[in-house]
Amino acid sequence: QGKALLKNKFGIPVSVEIASEFRYEQPVLTDRSMVIFVSQSGETIDTLEALRLANKYTKKTLCVAKFLGKL
Repeated sequence: QGKALLKNKFGIPVSVEIASEFRYEQPVLTDRSMVIFVSQSGETIDTLEALRLANKYTKKTLCVAKFLGKL
């Protein structure tokens, strides 16, 4: 649903990938791309490795993760 929201509301192209598969694909990213990671913890190795790969192409990244601590 996030893909449809971004695509329909803002008219920008959106692609959805699973972190474990993203690492083995040739990502279609440029320095103008933004990569958004959605993770339960933000600590899984697949997510972290996908982030490292994305950072080779763009520095525009955002992670949405569930916070389990106290504020």
